[in-house]
Amino acid sequence: MGFETFTKGMQDTNEMLNRNFAAVETQLSNKADKGLLTEYNLEPVPENWILGLSTYYKDDFGVVRVHASLNYIGADDVSSKGKQLVLGVLPQGYRPRYTVEIGGYFRNAGETKIQTTYGGIGNDGRLFLWVPETGIKANMRVCATGYFVAFA
Repeated sequence: MGFETFTKGMQDTNEMLNRNFAAVETQLSNKADKGLLTEYNLEPVPENWILGLSTYYKDDFGVVRVHASLNYIGADDVSSKGKQLVLGVLPQGYRPRYTVEIGGYFRNAGETKIQTTYGGIGNDGRLFLWVPETGIKANMRVCATGYFVAFA
């Protein structure tokens, strides 16, 4: 291959890359021009829980971001041991294809024992919490953030 052929090939490749980058830049700028995404509050909140900053929203790529922050103001609830507590429900279009489960740990104030807790988002939209060892305790605070691609 001669120098002229090589140079022509490089010029063609460069022009193609420039066109592709320009197209991508246009698509991204169109999305950026839409402004802030609409955030929604998690509702309804179960009895004896106070809603903190708890929102969800979906971007143009279908990614749903959920932030849940709740404080429990009731008495210890041993009856909740082994039960799922639904903290809110996401509407259609904001739900994962499959249930997303998250494991975690907590410690009660003044105690050294670490306990297991589970939470997640069901494919039916449920935001749930499960504390298998003790159930829900007075002054419990729950805070979680997650994201997933929504199943339409």
